[in-house]
Amino acid sequence: MAGYLPIPISLEEALSGDYAWIDVRSEGEYAQAHVPGAINAPVLNNDHRHQVGLRYKQNGSTAAVRLGLQLMGPEFDRYFDQLLSLSKNRPVLIHCWRGGLRSHIASTLLAWNNQPVHLLTGGYKTYRTWALEQLQHPPAMRVLGGHTGSGKTELLHRLQAQGIPALDLEGLAHHKGSAFGGLGQKEQPSNEQFENTLALSLWWHQRLNGTAPIWVENESRNIGKCALPNGFYKALSEAPVLAVEVSREQRAERLLNEYGHFDKALLSEKTAALQRRMGPQHEKAAQEALAADRMMDWMLILLDYYDKAYEHGRLGRNIESQEFDWSQTEASIEALLKKIHETRE
Repeated sequence: MAGYLPIPISLEEALSGDYAWIDVRSEGEYAQAHVPGAINAPVLNNDHRHQVGLRYKQNGSTAAVRLGLQLMGPEFDRYFDQLLSLSKNRPVLIHCWRGGLRSHIASTLLAWNNQPVHLLTGGYKTYRTWALEQLQHPPAMRVLGGHTGSGKTELLHRLQAQGIPALDLEGLAHHKGSAFGGLGQKEQPSNEQFENTLALSLWWHQRLNGTAPIWVENESRNIGKCALPNGFYKALSEAPVLAVEVSREQRAERLLNEYGHFDKALLSEKTAALQRRMGPQHEKAAQEALAADRMMDWMLILLDYYDKAYEHGRLGRNIESQEFDWSQTEASIEALLKKIHETRE
């Protein structure tokens, strides 16, 4: 039995291994933020955790522990089965907030089953501290720029397919950054979860690609409700930019294909949100075009606004340009790759 006592391991060991990460915090804590890829199996659910917290404040630690065991007692059999179902294929790594009582309860249940189980030293708090440190010292970056509608996200994925390190920040944030960027997307993660996922993505990049720069899209500080961390945003803002130059007509067509099928009332609401920045006269013209089903006119009015904002954002940046024609995609991809390889030299 001694050989199956829970084994404490460091975060570095945990990230480098192949473990089934089990987060035994409450479902509310997990929903707020967690280690990417971890599975939630709460020792105490939201209500139980609230009760235990109150008991701790009123009567101290021993009374809180006793209440927690009373609440958990009738659930031990079900919970044991849940842990077994989650730990069939890979070594198990269990953690709670700080590596305390909850993770020890869960790991002990598996140890009683003569099953090797690992405990993350310091729990989720250790991962969170590590993630924030990672984000303050990001790897070297190269920025893929271009006017709205140029297809930068698609191009990043094509770069990845060619073996060039690239990261889709908008994909991590579940938002495309503009006033219309949340349409058709999954619910955005909390900012803490966005940071957790970004940090792990950057770590994997450095593990796999060493000092090679990673390509990202040119972003403002906020992607929907997710904010880029200060250190990361500073590095992105100072990185060299390669801007793809796509014709206005192609950009308008691509954006219409992406957003034109949404309900007009929703498109009108999103257009109205731009009134202060694009001016009431232009917003009114866009609304009239939308109401009259002149979708291309609506989109071109919006592009006038977005293009002016883009040009303002170019000021003071180190920018090279590369023409790109989506009607000649493969030839344009080849030319873009050649330009990228030239920038490495």
